[in-house]
Amino acid sequence: AFIHLDSSHVGFEERAQDFEHTARSLGVGVAILEDDRTGSPSSTIDPEWIATQVDRLAALPARPTGVFLPRVSAAGTLYRALRSRGIEPGRDVTVMTCDQDPILSALDPQPATFDVQPDVIGQSAAKLLLWHIQDRAAHVRTNQLIEPLLVEPEVYDTPIKE
Repeated sequence: AFIHLDSSHVGFEERAQDFEHTARSLGVGVAILEDDRTGSPSSTIDPEWIATQVDRLAALPARPTGVFLPRVSAAGTLYRALRSRGIEPGRDVTVMTCDQDPILSALDPQPATFDVQPDVIGQSAAKLLLWHIQDRAAHVRTNQLIEPLLVEPEVYDTPIKE
């Protein structure tokens, strides 16, 4: 399942479309829980709205085994909503999100995430800009692809002893 946090957000819309296309092309069933709020959402981390999406997810005829959330900052809210309905993240449903953020370390279990590497994107943009400034005669169109990284959560084989 994909929880669509904000249908007016271009990046989230692209993530939803690509998620659905890729899953279907691999023969995997997909549920896109659309952002059905009217007007511009005041917050993509609205706990009541996310709780409603979890209710919709739980009511699906075939409950999804995984949930993709396009913003890591909403993951804690999603975990609370899942747990309050008896759905345990990491056991009953796998959670995946986007962006590498320190908030991940506070979640138990940690979700897998796609790190879009904004630091590498910024460094590449600065180098490209400097190159264009230094050689104004060069009007070469340049395309660079910064591949996102899949960051899998740490899994401990033995319990931590206090």
